[in-house]
Amino acid sequence: MSAIAGCSLSNAWPCMKEESRRAAQADLERYLQKLRALTPPTPVYIRSCIGRPAYDHRLSNGSPRRPFASEADFNDFLVAPVTRCPKKELVNHYRRQLADDHGVVFTHADLCGEHILVEQSTGSTTGLIDWEMTGWWPAYWEYTKSWYGNKYQPWWTDLIASVLSPHEHELRIEEDLQKF
Repeated sequence: MSAIAGCSLSNAWPCMKEESRRAAQADLERYLQKLRALTPPTPVYIRSCIGRPAYDHRLSNGSPRRPFASEADFNDFLVAPVTRCPKKELVNHYRRQLADDHGVVFTHADLCGEHILVEQSTGSTTGLIDWEMTGWWPAYWEYTKSWYGNKYQPWWTDLIASVLSPHEHELRIEEDLQKF
């Protein structure tokens, strides 16, 4: 393994000129479009990039989870913690709100300003790091997961909204499900 030149986007952003910020935004959008355009292996499962169980800190303490045969199977898993709630009708309430037809795309799944390396003066992306949660996830997953990266920094949320298709409904549901 070798070191990647550049500094984290989180550290660089406050000092970057507007032109460099636009370049960083364009680079990130291109990188993500290329990743998301990769053809998933068949059969299409929600799983790690090497075909193993899905791994994500968001999923019940981050333990690897079986590959999910469909988005419906994955969504059933996401609402499972709600069954511990005394209000049983909440399970159906949340499950009905989760669509099963987003498609599965290649996803970094831990995108944040600390994991994007840039050349500060030009905004050129020099690398993306921290790939352990990468895999084949529902198309909204990169967007909703990215909000946890720096959600209290307006520059980050504006950047994510500009480089990924917004999935506000899924984000609200995910924030609700985090409570269980």
